[in-house]
Amino acid sequence: MASIIEKLQNELTFKNLRTMFYIVTPNETTYSRIEDVPDYFEKARPWFLLLVFMEFIVGRLTDKSHYALNDTITSMNAGILSLLPKIGGRAMGLTLYTYIYENYRFFDVPIDSIWMWIFAFLAHDLAYYLAHRAIHEAGIFWSFHQMHHSSEFYNLSTALRQGCIQEMGTTFFECLQSFITPPPLFLAHKYLNTLYQFWIHTEVIPKLGPLEYFLNTPSFNYLG
Repeated sequence: MASIIEKLQNELTFKNLRTMFYIVTPNETTYSRIEDVPDYFEKARPWFLLLVFMEFIVGRLTDKSHYALNDTITSMNAGILSLLPKIGGRAMGLTLYTYIYENYRFFDVPIDSIWMWIFAFLAHDLAYYLAHRAIHEAGIFWSFHQMHHSSEFYNLSTALRQGCIQEMGTTFFECLQSFITPPPLFLAHKYLNTLYQFWIHTEVIPKLGPLEYFLNTPSFNYLG
């Protein structure tokens, strides 16, 4: 029990919370090897549960968010099942991505260049947009994703409700970056971009003013 408490204390840090909002610097998220990229999902897991609990409390006080026990359990179970394809590898398409980069990249750019970090950030955000649009508009891709939209509610637990084979529909779009972005930088942004999608699945947070014009926000995501 003491080891579990110690692990939670190590993971419930402000730094791990920052990763969920993409509030990071290039220096602390740039690695020269894939093996050095930390598993940001694992480090943020306690924050998932804490933020879901906090949203539940705020929702009960403000009547802005609704939960049902059976629906929340289903979302949690789906989140656990979605991790199965990652057993033995932290990203389903990482092997393919690395192969393309090592054999067909256009040119070499220093991985510690801030411009490379910014490019990787924008490139992965675009890849996410293209993949997300495809899985909503193309039938076979929708079959990978429809689990995410099967809840009766829109809350943070729903963000965990992912299809276990969804990455089969996103790998192609992610690999479009492999001609330029080094694999360790791709993996770091893949983690951070996915974590960012978690907190925008809520009705508790209102519109964020001017940020709505250039960020994916809770209200924009809900209306979209």
